[in-house]
Amino acid sequence: MNLTLILAGKPRQLNESVFKQLKIIITTYNQLANSTDVSEQISAITALLKAVTAEKISVTKLKTGELEQLLKALPELCQLSPEDDKKTGKAFNWGDIYAHLSSCYGWTYDNIDNQMTLSRLHEYEAYQRENPPTHLLVKAYLGYEYHDQKAGNAFLASIAAQVKGQTKQ
Repeated sequence: MNLTLILAGKPRQLNESVFKQLKIIITTYNQLANSTDVSEQISAITALLKAVTAEKISVTKLKTGELEQLLKALPELCQLSPEDDKKTGKAFNWGDIYAHLSSCYGWTYDNIDNQMTLSRLHEYEAYQRENPPTHLLVKAYLGYEYHDQKAGNAFLASIAAQVKGQTKQ
């Protein structure tokens, strides 16, 4: 996904963001949305501009409406959809995504950071629905389910505490 926007009075070609940029954009976008301090907002806008364009653009050089245009275009440019979070009820778990790609394809985290985009991730997910990786097929075949050892221990500890409380009476 490529997009051309007018920023600082010039047309700028913006390319779909790789994961390294996406993490910055998402964090900064949220900071901007939740900040009322003007200096924090300017800092966030500067970081957004740096993340989406290779050129250095000063916030003061933005013309009327350009910032609004950029903020409206960011979700599309990044292939982000607020509906995705509403469907799952949770935000991206970057660690799980990186671990999955690394274990399936042998990629390093640096490769993922600098090469993977959300549209590419969606393509891999579509492919894997029809052609699951071997380790996921074996997991399904064996019926393996992960059980959090800590959660089980907490449950047992709470029962033990209740039993101890009853024996003291």
